[in-house]
Amino acid sequence: MRYDFTLIINCDSYEEVMSMLDSETILRIISKGEGISVEFKESVCSLNRDVYDTVSAFSNRDGGYILLGVKDDGTLTGIES
Repeated sequence: MRYDFTLIINCDSYEEVMSMLDSETILRIISKGEGISVEFKESVCSLNRDVYDTVSAFSNRDGGYILLGVKDDGTLTGIES
């Protein structure tokens, strides 16, 4: 089964970070659960306000990972294309 998920990154070099994040690494991040720098959002077809709030919070700290198409318990739901 194939799941699509989106990673939003707050960093200076998007290309550099994306080159380090393969699907295994992303799944490892998901397996560790949410934390101070990791948020899961189940957003299937649109971004909810809480996604923007999380982006703002991460921008005011040290950044982090927001994974769309992932439930709070780490279940992959995917997103619409």
